[in-house]
Order: sequence, then C-alpha cells, then structure tokens
Amino acid sequence: MRGMMSIERAKKAAAVAALDWISEGMCVGLGSGTTAECFIHELGKKCQAGFDVRAVASSERSRVCALEEKIPLLSSEEVVFLDVVVDGADEIDMQGGMIKGGGGALLCEKLLASVAKEVLIIVDETKCVSRLGTFPLPVEVVPFLIPAIQKKIESLGCRGRLRQVDGVPFETDLGHWIFDLFSYSEDVRTLQDSLKSIVGVVETGLFLNVATQGLIGREDGSVIARTFVCQS
Repeated sequence: MRGMMSIERAKKAAAVAALDWISEGMCVGLGSGTTAECFIHELGKKCQAGFDVRAVASSERSRVCALEEKIPLLSSEEVVFLDVVVDGADEIDMQGGMIKGGGGALLCEKLLASVAKEVLIIVDETKCVSRLGTFPLPVEVVPFLIPAIQKKIESLGCRGRLRQVDGVPFETDLGHWIFDLFSYSEDVRTLQDSLKSIVGVVETGLFLNVATQGLIGREDGSVIARTFVCQS
C-alpha cells in the first residue's frame, strides 16, 4: 500500500508541475493514461477558477474526464496546431524515446504530438528505463486479414498476441485492433520503419524523437525536469 501511495504521489507531483507550462489562451493536447488524467484533474481545477485554455483529448476516456473537469474542448476537426501536449508514457529512456499505447490511444496521441510545438511527458520515476523494451510494444492494425498481418509482423522476429478483453479483441476509439509484442528487436528505430512498411499496420507504440520536455515525479514528491533534443 505504501508503494502505491508513493507512486500516486509521484504522478501527482509531475502533473502539478506541468501546470507551469500552461499559459492562458493556449491550445492544449490532453494525453491518456493515469498520469495524464492526474494532469487533467489539476488543469480542471484552474479552468473552474476561470483559467482560459482550450483543449483536445486523445481518447474518449480523456475527453469524458476533461468534460467532468469543465475544461473547454475543441473537436478534432478544429485543431491544426497545439501549443503543447501533456501526456504520459509506459516507458521513457534518457533520450526521450518512449513506448506508449498501453491504454490503446497511441494513434491519436501520436497525431496530437505531431501538430504540437512542445510535447511535455509526465511520468513517475518507475517509468524511466535505460533501454526501451521491458514494456510490451503495441502495434495498431486494421481488423482485416489479421492472420496475414500477424505473419508479416512475426517475420521480423517479433512475437506477441492480439490484445483481448473478456475474450473479445480490444478495439481502439478509431475501430482498430492491437497486437502487443512481448519479444522484438532491440534496434527500435529499424523496427519502427519495418513495422510501418507492413500494409495493415496503422501505427506503433514507439514514440521516437517526439518528446521535447519531461517531468519525472519522484516518490518523495519532488520532480526532475529534462529537455530532450529531437533528431532527424
């Protein structure tokens, strides 16, 4: 119980620290996951006190959370630019490389990041790794010719399984399915390109050269800030 309380303290510390990156008038992308939801709650407190921002959510769950917190939301059709995205990660390394998609919102999260000036990642310290690869890698695919797509993914030396909930394939907000890879190449940059070249693969949970800033919450409530340099 003490460990869980410490992790929750770390998540909240990172979420609260992220508020310093938000100015009135900004257009903010809201990530998905438990730490991102902590940020949504904290931002909601400010909005309810009259703080003026607009936001767009990366998942239905985050959208509902934002509405409950009275955060003014834009539809996806209204967004061409974001000042900042605030999101979490399942894993993040020292260079800002990440694995995301444990909650299934990886495509929309990556889309929001692609139109944002800054991508601020908030995590607790347990998500920090020296090398990506401990967390299963989600691969979002179309639900058509699944055996053929799986065979091509496995031809890259990957092993995994279709994500299911109660025996039924998990469906993303956009109607896609997800393969979770439990064994895959350590050369994630080459793997990213190889996976994306497979017809039927929509996106992967590898977020490379995406994060620009990071806030790492520690169990004692302190926060470590990092700046990441994106490389082509």
